[in-house]
Amino acid sequence: AAVPIELPDGYSAEKIATEITAGLEDKFTVDCKYVAVDISVWSSNTNSPVVGAELTLMGKDGEELTEWISEEAAHRLIRVPKGEYRLVICQAKQNDTVAFEVGGDESVQEIRAETYLPGAVDENAQRNIEADALFALWPYAACGAALIVGAAAIFLWARRSRRRSGGHR
Repeated sequence: AAVPIELPDGYSAEKIATEITAGLEDKFTVDCKYVAVDISVWSSNTNSPVVGAELTLMGKDGEELTEWISEEAAHRLIRVPKGEYRLVICQAKQNDTVAFEVGGDESVQEIRAETYLPGAVDENAQRNIEADALFALWPYAACGAALIVGAAAIFLWARRSRRRSGGHR
């Protein structure tokens, strides 16, 4: 936004963002050099928003600026200086980094960070994940079943041998 120091012809005294035409730079002062940034994270695989991921905004020099959890709606950051940034996305023990640039052309800039990480998880996919976790237990289940079958076989064999021998006396 530019605020007039002196009023050139055609400008008002209200604090309204104004384009500064060539040759008038000395008649204006820059009121705010920051912009608001709406950051949304989208999965390029599912074309859906990434929800529940840990997001960390890093400066060009690698300094951690802020962190938050992603949602379906864009996350607004205000007073963001122009420059280059990196967004580190952590979800389900997977990481991705997306670079983007904030310019001073607009007062609100929309950033859509695209990642390979999965987007919104539907219930069927969640059930498949739970089923995959159960498959890791199959060796234990097989051993348990083998023990039960073995115990039943020994019991039946002992019972049959008792009947043949006439039982206990």
